[in-house]
Amino acid sequence: PETDAFKHLSATLTVLRSLETAKTTNNSESSRIGHFIDAQMSDGALYRVRIHSYFLDQSRVVRPRGPYERNFDIFYQLLAGLNKEDRKSFFLDGYNVKNLEYLNCGNVNYNCNDATKFETWRSSLTLLGINFIDVIRVLSAVLLLGNVSLKDGSSAFSKGITDASISDIRSSHNAEIKAVASLLGLPTVSLFRGLTMRTHTVHGETIRTVSDHTTSTSTRDALAKALYCRTVATIVRRANSLKRHGSSCGTLSSDSNDSLHNHNNNNFETGSHHASTIGSAGAKSHKSLNV
Repeated sequence: PETDAFKHLSATLTVLRSLETAKTTNNSESSRIGHFIDAQMSDGALYRVRIHSYFLDQSRVVRPRGPYERNFDIFYQLLAGLNKEDRKSFFLDGYNVKNLEYLNCGNVNYNCNDATKFETWRSSLTLLGINFIDVIRVLSAVLLLGNVSLKDGSSAFSKGITDASISDIRSSHNAEIKAVASLLGLPTVSLFRGLTMRTHTVHGETIRTVSDHTTSTSTRDALAKALYCRTVATIVRRANSLKRHGSSCGTLSSDSNDSLHNHNNNNFETGSHHASTIGSAGAKSHKSLNV
C-alpha cells in the first residue's frame, strides 16, 4: 500500500534529485551527493524512513568542472520554468544561462524537459510543506551572487565602507548585489561589507581590514556554496521531521545528524568565516555543514 511515508519519500527524492544531479562528462544525470536511506517496514508497507546525506559537491555551485559539464539541474529548471512575473519577483528578468557567471562557464544548453521537471519539483515541495518562495529566493540569490563584481578600484575598497563609498554600492553597476541583498533580507551595505572586509581579533582588539579582489571573490563564492548547502540540508531535515497522520511517530525520522561535506574544498572554511560577517544569514550558512 502507498503509505504517507512512501509519498513523502517519493516527493523528497524528487526535490533532492534536481538539487543534487548534474551533467558530467561521462554521465548526463550524475548524482553529486551521497545518500543512505534507512527504511522500516510494517505489514508489508513502508512505515518510517530516515535520510542521511553526505559529501555534496559544493564546488560545482560556482564552477562546473569542464566545458561539457553543467551546474546542478535545478538552476536550469528554474530558469526554464519560472514565468515572466516570477522572474521579475526574483530579480531574474533578463538573465539566462549565457549571462549568469555560475552557469556560462560550462554547458549552456537547456534540456527539453527542464520546465516540466520544474513544475514536478514545485509540486513535490508543496507536498512536503516547504515554502516554494523561500527556496527560490535563496536559489536566485546564489545565481546572482556569481554576477556580483568586486573590484579593487572602488572607493569602498580603497577607503573601507564610508558614507561617501555607499554611492558606489548603490550605482547601476551593482544591480546584482542589491538584488541579492533584497532576496536574503539584508541591507545592501551590510552585504557589501561582509564580502569585502575581514575581521581579526588581535590582543583582544577587533581590527577590520579591506579585502583585495581575490579574497572578496573567494568570500562571495563561499557564501554561494554555503547558501546552497544549507538549502539542501534544510530540505533533508524538513523531510526527516514530517509526521504520519494519526501517529506521534515521525514518518521520516527527525533525529538525523546528517553532514554535507566536501573535504577537498579547503578554501570554503576560510571564505565562510569571512562571509559570516554579513550577519545572521552568513553565520547560519556557515553552520549548514553540520546539520
